[in-house]
Amino acid sequence: MKKTFCILLLIAPTLAFAGEAEVACDLAKSQAEVSATILASPQAFVSIGNQATTQQTASAGISQSFSGILRASYIRDAAQAQCKAIKAALALDNFTQSVSPEIIRRGAAAELVIVDEAAKMARDNIKLLDQQLAAQTITIVDHTAATTELSALENHRASLLRILAVPRETLTHEIVSELIASYKENTAKAAELTAKATADSAWDIALSAGELTPIDGGNDSSSAFITASVKYSFGERASRRAAEDVGRNTALLTETQRLGYQQILTRQKKELQELINAEVGSVTAIGRELNHIKKIRDSLANVDSALGKNTLRNVDLQLKLLEADFAGAHTRLTEYRSLIEQLK
Repeated sequence: MKKTFCILLLIAPTLAFAGEAEVACDLAKSQAEVSATILASPQAFVSIGNQATTQQTASAGISQSFSGILRASYIRDAAQAQCKAIKAALALDNFTQSVSPEIIRRGAAAELVIVDEAAKMARDNIKLLDQQLAAQTITIVDHTAATTELSALENHRASLLRILAVPRETLTHEIVSELIASYKENTAKAAELTAKATADSAWDIALSAGELTPIDGGNDSSSAFITASVKYSFGERASRRAAEDVGRNTALLTETQRLGYQQILTRQKKELQELINAEVGSVTAIGRELNHIKKIRDSLANVDSALGKNTLRNVDLQLKLLEADFAGAHTRLTEYRSLIEQLK
């Protein structure tokens, strides 16, 4: 009977990625609004000074920057892209942390079905042995061996139930390669848009409207005004090219950095291949043992003595236990193979 030493892996905490992603997205958006709201909003102004005629005047009004509106949209779009990147990153984290425990859980579920059948067989066998012991046709040693085997079986069943008692993890249905692509694309997009928001400070068209009022006691009355101003930096084109480079280099960084997700998944594929190799070995060994026990069982098919029937029941129980081990190992092997195909 295969020991379920993997139970400790199952109770390790995993990321509550849905809630964490929402909090992280809200943080990114609120941080973006700090700058975007100021850039996109009109500004009030007041100025006091001399006109060309040495007359002192005061002007007050509202000014709107059009590059500020565009820069604000870049910042908000960058926050949205950052949010998508965060969700992809946390989904990948959740996937890598929850997939192996969930596969172990599924293997335990497949094994438990047959273990329950074996436990019933063991209990029925002990009832017959109780009668034989009372009739003194078997020894207490034979009876103790059967009860010890039932106790071990019940302990193993309890271990499987502890595995299944761990809250079930819902594995992501998205293809891992799509999550990686989303993380890479949106991380680069967020970086590029943030850089563009800075680059677009190189130009501006602003409209101002207000009222000009003399303050030196002259006879001139107040007058309304509307002005337009334009500014442009000759470094604007180079700045925008640099912003595009920021996006491309950020995309490259997500692939090449030591802790990038491509590297994490490469390591996981290696670990999964080792698990597959182990399960293949287990399935092969259990299969050989099953064939061996079946041959023994076939040789006992025609026994008629009480001792022979006791032996036959013990052989049937061993077959059932091996079938349980085989079901668990085969389920895990199938799931691991399916997962490693998904990671390719």
